[in-house]
Amino acid sequence: MGFFRAIKRKKDSDTESDAGIWIHKGDTLYDSGQFEEALYAYNHALFINPGDADVWSSKGGALVHLHKYKKSIAACDRAISINPHSETAWSNKASALAHLGKYKEAFTACEESLKNDPDFLIAWIIKSNILPYLGKNILAVEACEEVLNRDPYNAEIWNNKGVILEELGVYKEAKKAYDQALKIDPGNKKVQKNRKELEANTPKHL
Repeated sequence: MGFFRAIKRKKDSDTESDAGIWIHKGDTLYDSGQFEEALYAYNHALFINPGDADVWSSKGGALVHLHKYKKSIAACDRAISINPHSETAWSNKASALAHLGKYKEAFTACEESLKNDPDFLIAWIIKSNILPYLGKNILAVEACEEVLNRDPYNAEIWNNKGVILEELGVYKEAKKAYDQALKIDPGNKKVQKNRKELEANTPKHL
């Protein structure tokens, strides 16, 4: 019996190794922006080991980038069914839901992600983008600040903060946010446009 157990353990080990090779390929392709190829690799890994929550989550992320949002949600739900505490699965699901305009559900998914990891930067970024659609601009500014506390050189979030502050009528602070974004990324056309429009549309004494 010991001989057969040893053979089975070796086969299991080989299977895990094969899955690991596909996961590594998928992650490398994902990081280089080759999402279709990454998806292909993740599908191979899941064929070998369908119980890997992290790979289901990564598949969900790749599907978001491929604009296949319903399929992304299904993959993330599979990851969550295996590991309900996966902050990446919840945040990928939030992103997919937000792209479908389901902002309340996306917000709930973000909260689940942050419940599992309160410092998870991606979830804070998604949350900061969702809140304005729910009419919660003050909370959106606070979410932007949470992002910037962790990633102070994120020009996109500085710009988003400026836009939200401008909508709130806090023009001086909006100007500071745009200026900070331009300090980080001087050639950013979107921020330049927002900054110029702010100057043109607000009273000189503000």
